[in-house]
Amino acid sequence: MEPIAPFPFDPASAVRFVDACWFSHDGQWFLKVKDRFGLETAMELNEAAVHAMGKIEARRIRELTGIGDIDDCTGFARFMETFWALRGMPPSEGFMPGSAWRIVSLDADHLEVAVSRCGLAEMAIAAKMGAMGAGNFPGCRGFRRRIQGWGLVLSSRYDFLDEESPGESGSGVVCRHRISRVPKGSG
Repeated sequence: MEPIAPFPFDPASAVRFVDACWFSHDGQWFLKVKDRFGLETAMELNEAAVHAMGKIEARRIRELTGIGDIDDCTGFARFMETFWALRGMPPSEGFMPGSAWRIVSLDADHLEVAVSRCGLAEMAIAAKMGAMGAGNFPGCRGFRRRIQGWGLVLSSRYDFLDEESPGESGSGVVCRHRISRVPKGSG
């Protein structure tokens, strides 16, 4: 018997396919937990899971790349760029497919990112959660916890904390993320 071949597809699209399926699963899991146990429980569980996942991701990327401690925001930005590249996404799509972001400020202590299109917010709005507002969406709160999880693994001296703020009206910026390094235990 001849081996059965898969239907044709572009291998470069495989990572995006897996990401899209994962985001669909993640969103559906969140909505089912919300429906059964309430919004606040769903938010707490989502944040705990994303925080733990962030630590796992950082450990795996450290193993893959051999990077040592990251003790400043420049190194943290390089880590983020590596994370997106491993997922097959251009840096400008960082948060998820369909997002658009750019680094607007970077020094040893701070990394500021401007987001002009956020797929995480779009998912929340599609799920009828728009009234929560940017910064409070499950993906927003989860992303902040992911950053914390990455930082716990990436540096023995510093934590990395993300503060999200809304964009300026008419600027084309939906929100901003300001990631700061702080000495361990002070944040």
